[in-house]
Amino acid sequence: MDLSIGMGLIDVCVDRDSMPLSIAIGPGNEHDSRRLQELVDGLSGRPRELYADAAYDTENIRRGLESMGIEPNIPVNPRNGRKPRP
Repeated sequence: MDLSIGMGLIDVCVDRDSMPLSIAIGPGNEHDSRRLQELVDGLSGRPRELYADAAYDTENIRRGLESMGIEPNIPVNPRNGRKPRP
C-alpha cells in the first residue's frame, strides 16, 4: 500500500489483517519497487510469500524474493510485455 505525503511517498507492508508490519518513506518521484527491500528488511521475520501489485512485476524483484526463500505472488504487468509465469 502506498500513501502520498506532499512530496514523498509512504510504502507499507501489512499482514493479512491489514496491520502494518513495516514502513518505508521515499521521494514521491521514485518508483514503488525501490522501497521493497527496505520493507522486507524491516520485518521481524521472513514471510513465506509476499503479495504485491503489478508495479512490482520485475524479474529482479521476483528473483530477489525467491533467493530469500519468499514466494512472490505478483500479477504480471502487461506493460512489461511478458506472459504470466506458470
